[in-house]
Amino acid sequence: MRARTTWVALTSVVGFSLACSMDLPEDLKGASAIPSSVAKESPEGDPCRTWNEEGQRKIEIAVDGKTYEVPIRVPRNRTSDTLIVLLHGGNGDAQKVLKQTDFGPFADEFGIALAIPEADVQPDLDNKRKWNSGKAPFPNGRNDTKFLDAIAAEARKDGCLSKVAGIGFSNGAQMVNRWACEGSEVDAVVAVAGGLLVPPSTCTDRSLPVLLYVGANDEAFQGSPSKHAKLPSIVDSVAAWRKKNSCTEEVAASLDVNATTCRTWNGDAPVRFCVTKGMGHAYPTNKNGRTIHATRDAWTWLEAI
Repeated sequence: MRARTTWVALTSVVGFSLACSMDLPEDLKGASAIPSSVAKESPEGDPCRTWNEEGQRKIEIAVDGKTYEVPIRVPRNRTSDTLIVLLHGGNGDAQKVLKQTDFGPFADEFGIALAIPEADVQPDLDNKRKWNSGKAPFPNGRNDTKFLDAIAAEARKDGCLSKVAGIGFSNGAQMVNRWACEGSEVDAVVAVAGGLLVPPSTCTDRSLPVLLYVGANDEAFQGSPSKHAKLPSIVDSVAAWRKKNSCTEEVAASLDVNATTCRTWNGDAPVRFCVTKGMGHAYPTNKNGRTIHATRDAWTWLEAI
């Protein structure tokens, strides 16, 4: 599979600005597009230019006869060989999840390439953007496990990037859980406020490192994330991952950072679980001084495993 790439300049560490004052092409307009300057076609030559050269661009990924544009963001000095695939929550988009997670400036600081795909519009759910995570049946929905695997495979092609990690919030967290369960191209996942909603029996035989964050006041912490069906809680999901990864040894009883306590279990692959007191359904940041920042903490964990 070959991806067509469009290119733009990345002009700021903490934000994006236009390289010139002319109007954007129609295919880069819209609320879900990452702000960008006028794009131009990538020249032939370096097979890894998409992942090596600073900028914002979109690649095209074909799945089941349909083609989807996926925003890519590469920092000025990419030093990591890991691609982060960042998934937004239900009815979100690429811009919203970048803002929620602060991943723009963090990616620049850590030298990480980002892929920020968007969920497909679901006709069965009033045309809202939802990941096919297993929370609700999508009889006509995109196979998002196959979609995410295709993005990761494109990054690995020609040895451009060697590792792929999925990070998701809410519905995106549910989807990275499913990707870790059923996919073949992801190496580790971080799920914030979302658990594994598909039966573990559908999982592959692979054991993957999994990190889950949740607020103690989130209804999905110990209850079903759906009002219409009894689905696994995040606590249930931690238990499922511990069983799948054959985790029997708790290697860190707790890591208490302000209001957040983390526990880690080792096995064929580690499982880490962090709970923030007083927080509901949210992405943990340290802006209020009460908790760790999930983005920085997750990257520290990913580098260490």
